Amino acid sequence: MGESFNNTLVLTLTEFGRTIKQNSGLGTEHGYGTAVLMAGGLVKKAQIYTDWPGLKRKERFEGRDLNSTIDARSIYASAMSTVFDVDFNLIRDKVFWGEKLQNLSDKLFKV
Repeated sequence: MGESFNNTLVLTLTEFGRTIKQNSGLGTEHGYGTAVLMAGGLVKKAQIYTDWPGLKRKERFEGRDLNSTIDARSIYASAMSTVFDVDFNLIRDKVFWGEKLQNLSDKLFKV
């Protein structure tokens, strides 16, 4: 990719999480939560970015699932703002209908 790598961003996600407790097949059930994986030259640094609540029952969503503490739409809006060089507030208001999203651009991307 050469120099083009510096301007790339690959963003993948899962729309569901997993339960903590194993089922009878030694797997886990679909649950609340999500994960976003990013790669490319626009990613600021190799890191796990999270607000980890823990695994105790009181820290889980409805007592059973990993808890999602960062709205994934904040990541999407921040990525779009960075990639397309468009003001985050415009993306938040026009694409995500003014939802209360956090601008994570400076934490996640080379801006």
